[in-house]
Parts: sequence; structure tokens; C-alpha cells
Amino acid sequence: MWPDISIVIINYNGGEYLPKLFESILAQSYPKEKIEIIFVDDNSIDNSIKIARQYKKSFKRFKIISNKENKGHAFNVNLGVKNASSEFVIILDSDVYLHSEFCKTLIEDTLNLLKEDAKICAVGGAQYDYYEIVKLTSVGGTFDIIGTAVMPTLGLPYSEIKNKRIWVSSAGMLVLKSNFVRIGGFDEDFFIYGDDPDYCLRGLLYGYDTYLSRAKYYHKSGSTIGKISYKSRFFRVRNSGYIIIKNYPSKILCISFPLFIIFQLMYTCFFVLISRDIRYFISFFKGLASIMVNMNILLRKRKEISSRALHSRYDEMLKRLYKGIIGIKSLDLFIKGKLKL
Repeated sequence: MWPDISIVIINYNGGEYLPKLFESILAQSYPKEKIEIIFVDDNSIDNSIKIARQYKKSFKRFKIISNKENKGHAFNVNLGVKNASSEFVIILDSDVYLHSEFCKTLIEDTLNLLKEDAKICAVGGAQYDYYEIVKLTSVGGTFDIIGTAVMPTLGLPYSEIKNKRIWVSSAGMLVLKSNFVRIGGFDEDFFIYGDDPDYCLRGLLYGYDTYLSRAKYYHKSGSTIGKISYKSRFFRVRNSGYIIIKNYPSKILCISFPLFIIFQLMYTCFFVLISRDIRYFISFFKGLASIMVNMNILLRKRKEISSRALHSRYDEMLKRLYKGIIGIKSLDLFIKGKLKL
């Protein structure tokens, strides 16, 4: 017996991608009467709402939530999960589409984990490229010492990747609503970028685990704000700092945060050199300033997390940290021309 599921779609100006996403949901092998759609629009100025209304009649249960102002990804995920009527909630970005067996495989893998008494924080799908559909682009992973969410196993065949992760991407993620609430949902101060790894890391510290499913979906990452741009640079700098201060154990915090500043400045200098765009510097310093301005809030959150965290989970986190700094590899890819601004 397949359980009811709620599919939460987070959208901001994703109108050009929505028809393909909705068609892929309609093509699912999962029983249609078991699917609820919750479409959360973050004050889009394109035709997203019009498209959602056109597809609403194709589903038995379809809610449209439209924000009157831009609230950010984390806020919208929390809003969508709050309005979900099912325990099994699948979170999707609007710039994805699904393999026809995605929902069935994701639920099947989740049910098998529950049979093993797993405490589930999240179960992520295997993410493939939107156009090069055989190219695996995200399998979740761990963190490096400077707060960057990294995927050290990316590039290996799926069969060689262990299914337990520290984090998975919320572009195609399943959560159990009750556990999501207990963990505290996404941190809305992140706005966008890093909110999903932060949630998963907090879940790990609280005694929950995150897993990778066999379920396939296809993602055009960076379509909202760009993979690497001066605009995204602000959020990536700031939110990596947030992750360190909130979650990293005291024994490495005094090392991680200074290294974070040094390496983020180094990356920024490189971006400016390559792009000849000084706005990367502005974004970096704004991100750093935002961390300092909000330090008291971050320290309060750190205190709350540490009061609930299992000490054994801090040790597990340290064992699973990436032994290196992933940004050095990224700079090497820039130099070789394999990664572009």
C-alpha cells in the first residue's frame, strides 16, 4: 500500500521550467490519487502562477501559495512543509524534472530505511544534469573545514557511493514532516544557498541521519541566481560562515573560522582576477559584515543546537569531515578551464 505524499515545489521566476516539471509529475508511476501538490511561489514576476493554475486541474489535490514579497528559499520550504497534509513530503526546486519512477523509488527506499528503524532527517534523490541526463551532478556529501558543503564521491559510479550522507540537496529531497519539525526545519536567516546542508547537519547532531536514494531527477542548478556570480557570492560566503559558527564543535571552531576568512578572500581575489568584476569583493565583504552583525544571533543558535546535540554526533561529524579544502580543487578547475564564471 503506497502512502499519501505531498510534493512541495519551491518557485521563483521558474515559469520556463514548470511545464516540464509538471508533465514529469503527471507521468509518475506512483498512484496519482496519492499525490498532493503544494506550489509555493516567492513573488515571481514571470508567468509562473498562470502556469501553475493551468496544471492545477490535472491534479486531485493542488494548493497554490503565493507570497506578496520575496521571502527566500528556506522560508518557502518551511511554509510548504507546514501546509503539507502528508507525513512523506518531497521538496523540489522548480528547475527540475523527474524520472518516471522517481516518487515510487524514493518512497520505496524510505520505507526500507524505516523498517530498519532509521531516524530519518532527509532522503535525497540522485541528481543528474538537466540536459546531459547521464551526468551525475549531486549525490550529497559532507563538509570541509571551512564550512563548504562538498561532494568528494562525485564522479564515482552510483553503485560505489555509500547511501549515508551528511547532507543532500533540497532540489530533490524527501523529509518526514514530524522529524522535519523536531529538527527545526530550514534556517530562514539563510534565505538561499546552504540552507539544506545546514538542516541536514543539524539533524545529524540531533541524532538523525541523511541518506541517498536510487531515485533519479534532473536539475538545472543555478537558474535562479547563477552558479557562480557576484550575487550568489554574498550568500555563499555568509552562509558558509553561518554553518561553521552554528554547528562546528568548539575544538575546531578556532581553526575553521579564521581559515574560512582567509580562503574565502583568496577565492574572491581569484574571481575578480578572472572576471575583472570588482563586485565580487563587495559581495565578499558584505557577506563577512553580515556574519559579524548577526554574531549574537548565531551564538544564540549555537547554544541552542549544542544543548540538544548528542556529543557522540560531534565526534561522528569530525570523522566524516572532508580531509582537505574543496575550494583548492575548484580553483584548479578554473585554471584548467573546466569551471567558468
